[in-house]
Amino acid sequence: MREDIKEVRAHVDLSAADLREEIRANRLFKNSRLGLAVAIAVGAAVVGTFVLQLLDAIF
Repeated sequence: MREDIKEVRAHVDLSAADLREEIRANRLFKNSRLGLAVAIAVGAAVVGTFVLQLLDAIF
């Protein structure tokens, strides 16, 4: 179970890093709807990482 959580956390961290790079390059915020989708995705990655860390602490 812990290995699965660690794999998912690593994937989420990589996804968030990729999104941060795209945001820094300012490619995704040219369209406001796409910018909103990216902001939601980044927020979900942060919340998902927190939840996975919480689950890891509990189990």
